Amino acid sequence: MKKRKKVMVTVSVAAIVMTMFALASANTSSGISEIKENGFLGQKFIKRYAIDTSDIEPKGEWQLLLTDPDEPEAWMDLKEIYTKDDGTNIYFKVVFYESWPGDPHEYIDTGILLDVDQNPHTGMNSTTSWYPYGVNDIGADYLAVVGYEGDSVWKWNDYNESWDYCYANFTYLDLQSNRNYFEVGFKLSDIGNPSAIDIVIVNIDVASDCYWDYAPAGGDGHATYNIGVTDDDNTFSFSVLGVGDYVYSPDLNNWDADLTYIIAELLGDVDQNEHDAAVEPDDFYDEDTGADPPGADVSDLLYFTGHGSPGKVWLCDGTKEYSLDYNDIEKNSDGWDLDLEWALFASCDTLEDDNWKVVLQHGAHILCGYDGITLDYVDTWIIYRFFKLAALFRLPIVDSWKYANLLAGEGDWKCIFHEGNRNDHLWGFGSVGQDYLGTDDIIIYKTASQKSSRALNKNLTSTIVSDKREVVSPLISVTLSFREIKETFNYFGFNDKEIKEMEFRGEKAYYATDNAHTVIVYPSGATIYFADHSDPKDENSEISISKQEAITIAKNFIEEHGGLSEDSYLESVMPVVRIKDGSTSVDGFIIKYGRKHDDMKICGYTGDGIVIEVGANGDVRYFYKLWRNIARTSGKKYVTISAKECLEKALPQIQRLIKGDRYTISNMELVYYSESFNKEQREIIPAWKIDIADPQGRADDHVFIDATSGKLIIP
Repeated sequence: MKKRKKVMVTVSVAAIVMTMFALASANTSSGISEIKENGFLGQKFIKRYAIDTSDIEPKGEWQLLLTDPDEPEAWMDLKEIYTKDDGTNIYFKVVFYESWPGDPHEYIDTGILLDVDQNPHTGMNSTTSWYPYGVNDIGADYLAVVGYEGDSVWKWNDYNESWDYCYANFTYLDLQSNRNYFEVGFKLSDIGNPSAIDIVIVNIDVASDCYWDYAPAGGDGHATYNIGVTDDDNTFSFSVLGVGDYVYSPDLNNWDADLTYIIAELLGDVDQNEHDAAVEPDDFYDEDTGADPPGADVSDLLYFTGHGSPGKVWLCDGTKEYSLDYNDIEKNSDGWDLDLEWALFASCDTLEDDNWKVVLQHGAHILCGYDGITLDYVDTWIIYRFFKLAALFRLPIVDSWKYANLLAGEGDWKCIFHEGNRNDHLWGFGSVGQDYLGTDDIIIYKTASQKSSRALNKNLTSTIVSDKREVVSPLISVTLSFREIKETFNYFGFNDKEIKEMEFRGEKAYYATDNAHTVIVYPSGATIYFADHSDPKDENSEISISKQEAITIAKNFIEEHGGLSEDSYLESVMPVVRIKDGSTSVDGFIIKYGRKHDDMKICGYTGDGIVIEVGANGDVRYFYKLWRNIARTSGKKYVTISAKECLEKALPQIQRLIKGDRYTISNMELVYYSESFNKEQREIIPAWKIDIADPQGRADDHVFIDATSGKLIIP
């Protein structure tokens, strides 16, 4: 690969130049002298920056986006606009009817207006624009400027109703003298990783009376470009294979097999192939679209939920149980070589065997699952969060799987993917990489979970467990006021005007985003923060911080965003690793802080606590905090069941909950149970927390038993 080189764009005007676009009237007859002082930016002076460009021609074929008629009023007159993308960058080629006779900065001032949320009410729009014909019918969130006003991407500032110029650099620019076209490219991540963009192109003919040339013509609408590689069959479809009833293994509830309500409301109109009855091995490799259900390879996304064991999933046709591994998929078909891009396995231990990577060698992109224990009921919560993150917040599939599991307290998640598909999004919700063949580029991505210091047998007898009962007063918590919610956003640099309210299926929250960062705050007080780290350079960078440095960065971040309470304690630090060709590198650390009240822990599946991910280079990628506002201790007194009674009641429930047959009880303790972050909770009651470890001693899963009734608590 050629090295990137720095290229200084030489200009004959001063480095600080008078902009032409400060206060342009909506009437083009307002006078040449006035228009020459005004333009895209809206202020008098702008610095022209040197930029980095690449000498590598962007891959792919140019697609014609727009044509514009020859207009005698303009010398530098728009003719054709082409575009393409490679999944990481978007490129534009802008062609003029005439060549400029010298430095293009003296002749053109071209603005590519980008409506990345396809919402005419956000960004610069018909109300806020000062341009002669506005921005047609779009709301421009970003503006890529090439020519007189400098060469960079600008971002619209809703609060100031103006452009933040030089917001991002171009990654590619071919802009030469004595020519009639230029090519420009910039990162999709710098404009929010959109799935589609509404576009208007404007050129100001700075060499000839500053004529504003629109494409499409002023007032005539916009063009739309859809990001990403075209889907194999141009239809987004998914299949669900769920086994609830087994012959020998414990039956499962499998609420997560019914995804219809999620898909319909989050993903829109997609083809659904659901099957929660007899599931046989050929359902994973049958390429017959007329089969019932259709084979996995004829859908874009496959979700399997059922029992698993190391390297296998367990199926049942109603009378017989079957095991299936990666070899079965390979030897009984040509592999996943048709339409399938992504597969999610909600089964215990299946991805413990890294050889599952072979199912991706024919063009499938990503396989997500577990190399340890996963729990029924909790899986339902995880897949619901996965689709919310991937669709509502447009996170990449790998990150959606990782963070959905972190939000559920699940540590044994694992992803296997082609390196070029690391930042795949669901179709219609962001960029999708191309199909890759072979396994040389496969990445294994997971947490390196820590072993438990204790591991008791699952057949633990009640005689060695205490039969002492405790008397515990519940805690009383208070819901956040909207003033406190606004203060939380202020910690992250968002002002009150940027806060938006959202509600999905009765779940209310507030959020704000600048595309590089997203913050969500729930009435419970829970704060969730995501930072975009989709730049592949981050993924390939070597470790540069130690575990202790990561803890220090986490503490500093927490102090800057609300502080670390005195009742907190450091619970765990887990490395996140990437494995390629047998070589393991640390990609970051997941750091967890717990909470106590009078030496008794306050916790839940997704309750009180702090989880923060610090990348290998010290970047904070993810932050979760729920620290309910505890007002007082209730006057009530609860008499708990003993640990002995709890274990007697819990073991049969745990057996039905675990989607595998290998586990141990590693610890149990009395705690205050904190409800999930999406729920408001006034009374925090006592519960028994039971830690569950796999045969390797990893205690990343737990269940909670109501300490007053002995009933399983479901998140």
